[in-house]
Amino acid sequence: MGLLSSRTGCLGSGAEVFTSSTASRIRRWFSATEPGCSVVTVSARVHDVRMANKIDYFEIGSPDPAASRAFYGGLFDWEIEERPQGDQPYLMVDEANGGLWDTSDMGGGNWAIFYVHVEDVAATLEQAVALGATVAVPVVDNGQIYFAHLLDPLGNRFGIWQRKE
Repeated sequence: MGLLSSRTGCLGSGAEVFTSSTASRIRRWFSATEPGCSVVTVSARVHDVRMANKIDYFEIGSPDPAASRAFYGGLFDWEIEERPQGDQPYLMVDEANGGLWDTSDMGGGNWAIFYVHVEDVAATLEQAVALGATVAVPVVDNGQIYFAHLLDPLGNRFGIWQRKE
């Protein structure tokens, strides 16, 4: 989770390089307008420790990920993985700017939430509960990050996360 920096360009005819979070559109444009152009996208995750308490990721929970993939991919032209990269029912969305979680094996919940990158998930969870939040998903260690889902006092779902050190 975090920012994604992408550089897309046509190698060969000109050496123009574009920075874009919508690299797939640029690839399609080059393919249609520059025959023989080899389009290359280089992406890198950028984590800035000064990003604490900033929104930098989103997630869609769905018991029907194929339907959600078709809807959001069609509406926003997002590239959504067809199959998970690992053993979890989780698809990366728009070059890892977000995720689509298959919730069919965990009660079939639906949500669309944002994640806030915090310095300490446990401390933030404790503070949120003291301010009236309810824990929807307790702290999870997925091997790379810690995260949790909370409901604010009005029932709005949001997530918090931190990188594992």
